[in-house]
Amino acid sequence: MSGAQSDDLTCDLFTSSADVDADEWSSVCDVATNPFMDLRFLNVLNRSITSETQTWGALIRDSTGRPVAATCFSLYRVDGALMLPNWLRPPTELIRRLFPRYLSIPLLICGHPVGVGQSHLQMRPGTDPTALVEVLDRTAQELARSHKAKLILFKEFTQSEADELQSLTTRSYACSQSVLTWTLNSEWTTFDDYYATRSKRTRANMRKYSGQLEAAGMTFEQRQGAEGVPELFTDDVYRLYENVLDRAAFRFEKVPLSFFQELAREFPEESRFAFIRQADSVVGFTCGLGTGQHHALLYCGIDYERNEEAAIYFNTLYRGLAAAIDTGVQTINVGQSADEFKRRLGCTSAPLFIFTKPISPLLGLGFRLFVR
Repeated sequence: MSGAQSDDLTCDLFTSSADVDADEWSSVCDVATNPFMDLRFLNVLNRSITSETQTWGALIRDSTGRPVAATCFSLYRVDGALMLPNWLRPPTELIRRLFPRYLSIPLLICGHPVGVGQSHLQMRPGTDPTALVEVLDRTAQELARSHKAKLILFKEFTQSEADELQSLTTRSYACSQSVLTWTLNSEWTTFDDYYATRSKRTRANMRKYSGQLEAAGMTFEQRQGAEGVPELFTDDVYRLYENVLDRAAFRFEKVPLSFFQELAREFPEESRFAFIRQADSVVGFTCGLGTGQHHALLYCGIDYERNEEAAIYFNTLYRGLAAAIDTGVQTINVGQSADEFKRRLGCTSAPLFIFTKPISPLLGLGFRLFVR
């Protein structure tokens, strides 16, 4: 499928990884540092996200046909109420009793609909970012028009990446800070090595939380995706994820149960799951994905009724970190919320940036007034 064209660059779109030359894709995508640019992740999204969502891979070529950049575009219907201040949510729910699709906004995203703390745009060194922005914007506008999207969103970029893409602002995009992402630079080969470098206070807290887990009769296990995770991830386990989502200060996406199952199937060795059990029930989990040098903790789930007695949140995060460190990666992304606890673990934070262009003037006004 052909996308837009500029004077020097063209964009080719595809909906299945089978439709793209894997060597061409890997020539511009470093999956060792960004596992979410692995073609298998595109398969996970297309098989699990709802029927109203569509994801395309995109290869950008120069005038000789050589790939110079790669990205993904996603059509995603976001629940605008998730991004409203808390005081606006009750009246929104009342309106939805009469109009169920009120504030259900179709977005055209340059990137995945799943927040992972990394951009989904990679380019070959020496590529002109202004020419790249031109062809990406044209492709995004064509897709937005054909699928009646109300907003175009480019996400999520580090400061240096956002600086390279500043020419988007000359095309009516607004650049704004999105969320903080927390990263642990791993210098250790085992979790025990990491533990030994923590402060006396942090080690004491880690022992305290582990002791609470044992005292409550709970156990812990790590599994790769191939080790029965799709079968283990039941509706009851999925509800633990929903518990966390319901308490999140900022919510963009809600992934379905099948996302976790497909992630385990597509990445049987690279996906890592940490489960906390009490008897036969799972009461906490973390889900992560890592390839080569980078690992990201994607989602967690907590039984909050049991959390206080066993510090399930802290233990799941510790165990998720352990699963990542033991793979030997160099960096670990531990989430996108401001959390002093993560700082004490040795993580550092950095802002991420997004570029937005409302297609509808009314929507643009609403975003400026209400969306955080």
